[in-house]
Amino acid sequence: MEKLKRWFSIWKAQKQIAWIENNKDGQDGSVLLIKLDAIGDFIIWLDSAKEYRNIYREKKIYLLCNELCHDIALGTGYFDGIYDLNILRAELDKGYLNQVLETLKKMKFEVLLQVSYSRTLHMDIVSASIPAIKKIAFECDETKSNISRYMVSQKNKKRLDNIYDELIPASTDNLMEIQRNKEFICGLGAIDFESSTP
Repeated sequence: MEKLKRWFSIWKAQKQIAWIENNKDGQDGSVLLIKLDAIGDFIIWLDSAKEYRNIYREKKIYLLCNELCHDIALGTGYFDGIYDLNILRAELDKGYLNQVLETLKKMKFEVLLQVSYSRTLHMDIVSASIPAIKKIAFECDETKSNISRYMVSQKNKKRLDNIYDELIPASTDNLMEIQRNKEFICGLGAIDFESSTP
């Protein structure tokens, strides 16, 4: 039943894509990392998360993560601030998502980084809503395993990609998540970065 609700949520959200307002009213001095994946991918990502301090040395770095990952993120000491979101609840409860988005719209960032390779429709809606001068994301996983993206029409996929000012190229090879994280970091210019287990 939950799967059917999720598919309906994806189908319904596609109708709203044309009216997404891409908020570009950011301000200098801070970076927002969006990592809304589940706890396993989040833990694997932590190896590359520390590298953002080297890339954005003079900036404050904030994280928006899945609420299950909040305490883990807090324990790393990598971030100046952490916001959390229950993405599954957001997909199913429009009122909750609107409440979270209203909070996020009050924040303003210089750079927004959507760091997940398997971006979902709802992750992109969140990215569009948050004010940032520059928005960067991965080229998206277009395989059937990323059901949220796979169910979106080609026209809407283009609209979602246009939320971002830059898309980091992704290899077409079947890579492990830790290698995807390295690919993103290297795409931001840290070409000497070597990934390892966190």
